[in-house]
Amino acid sequence: MSLTVARLNNNVMASGVFREIRLDRDLKSFYSESKLSLIMQKPISLVLFLLSIFSASPFAHAVDEEFVPPMATVLRNSHIRIDRNYVLTETLENIRLVRNDEAAQENGNWKIGFQPSLGESVKILDAYTIGPRGEKYPVAKSDIKVQRKDIDSQSLEFGDDLYMVVIYPRVQAGSRLYIKYEMVNKKTLWEGNITALRLLTPHHEWQEAKYVIEFPQGLPIRVAAEGFSGGETGVTKGVKRYEFFHKNPLPAEMESGSVSSRDYAPIITISSFQSWQELGRAYAVPANKKINITPAIRAQVEEITRGLGDRREQIAAIYRWVQSNIKYVSDIVERGGVIPNDTRRIFDKRIGDCKDHSLMMVAMLRVKGIDATTALVNLGDAYAMRGVPTLASFNHAITYIPEFDMYLDSTSRFSRFGQLDDEVRGKPTLLTDSGVIGKTPSATPEMNISKTSVQIKILPDGTIKGETLYTPLGNFEISQRLTRSTNTFSRTREQAAEALKKQGESGVGQIRVSDLTAMDKPLEVTATYTLDPLSNIPGAGALRLPSGMIPAHLRSIASPGNKPEPTVRFPSPCSSKTVEEDYQIEFPETVAITRLPKDVELRDGPWHYKASYEKIGNKVIAKRRYVFNFAESVCGDAENTVWKKVYPVVRQDLLSQIFYE
Repeated sequence: MSLTVARLNNNVMASGVFREIRLDRDLKSFYSESKLSLIMQKPISLVLFLLSIFSASPFAHAVDEEFVPPMATVLRNSHIRIDRNYVLTETLENIRLVRNDEAAQENGNWKIGFQPSLGESVKILDAYTIGPRGEKYPVAKSDIKVQRKDIDSQSLEFGDDLYMVVIYPRVQAGSRLYIKYEMVNKKTLWEGNITALRLLTPHHEWQEAKYVIEFPQGLPIRVAAEGFSGGETGVTKGVKRYEFFHKNPLPAEMESGSVSSRDYAPIITISSFQSWQELGRAYAVPANKKINITPAIRAQVEEITRGLGDRREQIAAIYRWVQSNIKYVSDIVERGGVIPNDTRRIFDKRIGDCKDHSLMMVAMLRVKGIDATTALVNLGDAYAMRGVPTLASFNHAITYIPEFDMYLDSTSRFSRFGQLDDEVRGKPTLLTDSGVIGKTPSATPEMNISKTSVQIKILPDGTIKGETLYTPLGNFEISQRLTRSTNTFSRTREQAAEALKKQGESGVGQIRVSDLTAMDKPLEVTATYTLDPLSNIPGAGALRLPSGMIPAHLRSIASPGNKPEPTVRFPSPCSSKTVEEDYQIEFPETVAITRLPKDVELRDGPWHYKASYEKIGNKVIAKRRYVFNFAESVCGDAENTVWKKVYPVVRQDLLSQIFYE
């Protein structure tokens, strides 16, 4: 499981965010938000999906002329009405066209998510299938069912989210699926305020979409739209009205590794908050009422900071205690998506979600007179704050300490003090107590370092004996701790065999890992191994540098899967880092080394690659350094253009061989 998947399942605020985004959740083939689970699956190669900065018309290019989307929305009419008590009623009418048999199998139902504890209810007004020849097949009442929200069995997130599921009859290629329903939301996430968001993914065909929004003229509601035509149409009988229109006949192809479509898709935002500062205060006021510094909390703080006069050391001690002792458990019933639990309960039960972690940090730091505040941020692949203030820009809570201009995330189990996961780096934050818009620091090459030292001895029969030391820092270390922690039930020899298999090598080995729970010390991973021959020894031949059984990041970076695209259209997350690989390879005395790869050095844009090869007696000393130094956490077409020049140089060097006879 990737880091993102594990953390997202443990993130209560994500539920609050997605409740604002009423989307076609059953259009899973086209809904790009599913990419949230991809961002950390390949911590290194992710930076190579360098996608273009969107232009004023980012979806103007057609997809392959031979490609016909299997699904299309022929008609979408949404009428949103908000009354003086901020009760939101939406009547939605939708017709989808099913173009092939596979789409008929995958999309023969409609799911509508709702949360009863927030006063949400759904009523199906009409639903039927229109056959290819115009015949009509109504949906039976027995085929309208209620289903609990799908939650991973390992998740400790609890709520009352439900789905209303409409199962269409006789769906086949050429069918049109009609639905009309009414959703009522009687209770918002925010006391005395309302926020809502509607988003249409550009990766789906929208033949005609219309949104009508109405509310009493006196309400302080703001509406903003991007990617839609239309706007405010006036006031009639005291009711303000907006009409927005959208068409997307040529859907854009999804690009692997791009940022969330929330950063670039057509979007409508609705909010009674007049500023982001108001939204921050709406979070902070009820949260601060939950701070209860009990004698037990005070005593715990004094115990863990005993003998520490330096304030930074005190912060580190409190951070490590909260990180190690508050188990992640989330309860999002009612307004639990935005209001944390009381600190007495968090402390006594030793459980809480991201909001609870941050509030516990704030409370314990106050004991030492250290000011801190909860900071809202996005955990995932969204980077932009769009439209009027809604929670959609944020789905996670961390802690900000103004005195040191420092962000801490105690829910990240394997982030050492001072480290931040790349998922929250370089992103806007909302400091809730002050309402100030901040930004987490972007990564630097000095923060994220992958350092591998390989010592290999080749025996006369070609067998290879070696030892590798891997010392990761920053996001490399966080990812490695997580990966190793999930393999605690696997024998180290089995882990070694799996590592060799991934690199196309065979042999036996053993992996030793320093204490994963020692968060005050750097991580070290050591591998010892015996590999089967990788080249023709004895005899003349050539040898590529072995992987050394530890993550071969450079091989991943220059793999065929990371070959630059001719053109890209959407922005992509990118993170600065340094990758170092040092090799010492000792050949048998009976073998003569005849030729080494050429030294390489290339600087271009954010990349610096350097490789050197030296022969000392019967040993080859090889050093490779790769530095990524991005100014921001989102890359675009400029970086992709440079990568087109850098990639072939790096790949050619990694394919180079040591010749011998």
